[in-house]
Amino acid sequence: MILGVDYASAGTGIIFSSSSELGQHIEQVIDTGQEFILNIGDDTTTFLSSNSVFYISLESNNCVYFYEGCCGLCEYEGWIICNSPEMACHKELVLFVIGDSSVDCRTNNFLGTFARVDRLSYGHDFDIHQPTGSYLAGSIEEMILGVNNASSGAEIIFSSGSELGQHISLAQQIEQVTDTIQEFCNGRVPVDYLGLSVSRLGLPFVPSYLGQAGSTEEMILGVNYASAGAGIIFSSGSELGQHISLAQQIVFIQGQHISLAQQIGDDATSNLISNSVFYISIGSNVYIQYYLLNVSNVQSVYLPWSFNQFLAQTIKQEIENLYNAKVRKVVVMGLAPIGWAPDYLEIYSSKNGECLVTINDMILEFNFAVRYMVSELNEVLVDASIIFCDAFEGSMDIIQNHDRYGFNVTDEACCGLGEYKGWIMCVSPEMACNNTSSHIWWDQFHPTSAVNRILADNVWSSLHTPSAPLVPALFVIGDSSVDCGTNNFLGTFARADRLPYGRDFDTHQPTGRFCNGRIPVDYLALRLGLPFVPSYLGQAGSIEEMILGVNYASAGAGIIFSSGSELGQHISLAQQIEQVTDTIQEFIVTIGDDATTNLISNSVFYISIGSNDYIHYYLLNVSNVQSVYLPWSFNQFLAQTIKQEIKNLYNAKVRKVVVMGLAPIGCAPYYLWLYSSKNGECVETINDMILEFNFAVRYMVSELNEELVDASVIFCDAFEGSMDIIQNHDRYGFNVTDEACCGLGEYKGWIMCVSPDMACNNASSHIWWDQFHPTDAVNGILADNVWFSLHTPMCYPMNLQDMLAQSTR
Repeated sequence: MILGVDYASAGTGIIFSSSSELGQHIEQVIDTGQEFILNIGDDTTTFLSSNSVFYISLESNNCVYFYEGCCGLCEYEGWIICNSPEMACHKELVLFVIGDSSVDCRTNNFLGTFARVDRLSYGHDFDIHQPTGSYLAGSIEEMILGVNNASSGAEIIFSSGSELGQHISLAQQIEQVTDTIQEFCNGRVPVDYLGLSVSRLGLPFVPSYLGQAGSTEEMILGVNYASAGAGIIFSSGSELGQHISLAQQIVFIQGQHISLAQQIGDDATSNLISNSVFYISIGSNVYIQYYLLNVSNVQSVYLPWSFNQFLAQTIKQEIENLYNAKVRKVVVMGLAPIGWAPDYLEIYSSKNGECLVTINDMILEFNFAVRYMVSELNEVLVDASIIFCDAFEGSMDIIQNHDRYGFNVTDEACCGLGEYKGWIMCVSPEMACNNTSSHIWWDQFHPTSAVNRILADNVWSSLHTPSAPLVPALFVIGDSSVDCGTNNFLGTFARADRLPYGRDFDTHQPTGRFCNGRIPVDYLALRLGLPFVPSYLGQAGSIEEMILGVNYASAGAGIIFSSGSELGQHISLAQQIEQVTDTIQEFIVTIGDDATTNLISNSVFYISIGSNDYIHYYLLNVSNVQSVYLPWSFNQFLAQTIKQEIKNLYNAKVRKVVVMGLAPIGCAPYYLWLYSSKNGECVETINDMILEFNFAVRYMVSELNEELVDASVIFCDAFEGSMDIIQNHDRYGFNVTDEACCGLGEYKGWIMCVSPDMACNNASSHIWWDQFHPTDAVNGILADNVWFSLHTPMCYPMNLQDMLAQSTR
């Protein structure tokens, strides 16, 4: 029962005469609490109860009543009847989308145009594995968290993209801002990922303006006005058929605001709009379908620079129109390097996939003009916040460092025909490649879902290194989950100093990391503005080498000294703490007491250890441990041991600590093989022990925060974060959840990864790298969760970013 109990009974009511009254359930809860007290004690029971969620749902008239009438529209609760749990108060940002095919989610399904993707292979990697042109039906559940107004072919100029058919221009999209999904991609477009980041709750994707009935109830929390073929210029993309230009999209937005104000009032409408995010992604069709085709002899009227100035000023005017409609939060996307798009590589007969520099130079100039325009707006519109995001810079980083991101094909589209699959557009599933995640380009002009995700992450979290470090240093304590090379210097079988380990790392060489690429602390170091932290045994011991942090982690190490001993030498938790103490003493001798105290108290100490106490100790019943400790008491012993070591760190002036829980090792390929798992099902008996360990450590962390009042210790539940990835693997872009990328045997869990020949081609499609360790892609997701709960909240009482922000107040 420690993980929860369901007391619900059909027919239950608040009134005593109901078939099973509410009071009886409350009595059952109290009885359960007494059982916990008898088995795990008062304090642990109190912690369990106070940190658990108690969900009470009593159904009446087909509506679930949440506390304080919160069901419906939050500030407007009671106005819309609650008929879906997704309508329960989400005090989050609302997302409105204006643009072209880069963010069109269904608009062009309702227009007479060739620029539409309501057929496979489009959408075959989307959550529903269908072309998203027919995804949503337009219900309030679908639209409650935002709408996408973008139109493929849409551009700043009203006529841009007109040759493609109908589209919704920038101004038209702004008019639409207050509908559901067709996406020019194999899976998700950037605003799908961004919507998840904004809400942090995994809420519905923003529906298309033309994909719903148009009622206020449907559009109250966001709309996507984007239209494929749309442009800043009205006629851009017209040769493809209908589209909705930028100006038209703006007009739709303005009209919907008026309708909304009539329904819920001016103040409520102003509050909604001013606190919502308006995402603008438009401009490509002005080049693809207008300027580069020299429509209306435009090249004789405008040189590229003056043309870009004209476009930027047109966008500026439309943003000012939005501002006058109470919009205050705007994201303006720059254009991607379309000179690298397969269509142009095909047209210009590119050699070896080299990009078209002349086209890319125009895009760079456009982005510069728009960025300057945004800076002007921020000076003029003082109560607004407008940001420019350079899709060119982000895309070029992916192309130039494609190995690091897990892409093998940089120039050829996944779907199409021709040398670069850019001659004929994607019109049939037979034209598509088998593995989209290895490609940067999906079709002639549009990136794959994997690229969209990276770009969305850049927009949301500013993944680039901070201009200055956020903390003095990062110190790492742990096992193979964070070992960066310690065991390279030890006599042990637990070492990763050979390929294919490290093949996808920045250097493409083995470093001692038990992964194909980066480990979580590498990603966190970048978040903190620090270089990758060197191994304690891998440097000469000089202060210059250690001043920005040291990694003491050792593969095979455990909380218990002898855990993992059968593998050879390792450095246990207690020994690593001793190494930390030695390092601090060196600092004191070299830079003095005060400087050392300032350095250590403001640095982050990251602890990730415990797996080997199960893998190489308890589950092997070493020293007959299972007869001495039942799982719960064993977990208590481990948690208290960690607690004492953190107190030792505290006595050495450490004040900022991240304690990682354990991942679901019952899902690791080794145990799937060992227990002859059917269909990749996890070994629940092992996972239950891990859950109990994490619970004990989380409780221990809460005790420490009460005892060490000037310290900040957070617990991050790797089990919770990992299970979210496994259970929602499609959403994260993983195709293989149970089999390791590298190894031999069923699930590749029998023999460990010892040769490049044993490894899969595309590690980014796998959750597991080897018998026990996740891939670089998973490590990045978990690090994002530790840093600022990007994908799922897994840190308590706060994430690392919040912890650092709190300490600066």
